Amino acid sequence: MIISLIIMAMSLAVASQFMLKYAMMNFGELDLFKIGSIIRAFLSPWVIAGILVYGCSSVLWLKVLTKAELSYAYPIGSLSFILVAIFSWVIFREQITTVRMIGILLISIGVVFISRS
Repeated sequence: MIISLIIMAMSLAVASQFMLKYAMMNFGELDLFKIGSIIRAFLSPWVIAGILVYGCSSVLWLKVLTKAELSYAYPIGSLSFILVAIFSWVIFREQITTVRMIGILLISIGVVFISRS
């Protein structure tokens, strides 16, 4: 049960990041010193959706924290790094360097160790 909650929370967090990335790819440069630029970014439908989905992820994560030790749950949540890397490569055609691949492998090994504890 707890693993499924962690996976759902993590999946929603990953989905929200892709929504935000898509929004900002279409938005262009965000000028942090111009309030109009920030407001326009936050009014983007994809930014709104990304924030809402991330909010849902946070609610699930709060539930996870009531059921699991943080030292167990949080490292498993690091699988999101792996998913982001893979889907960034598939969806946005981002490059995954050898160093990133090694990092993904190390994260995966760590998650296996943590999940068995």
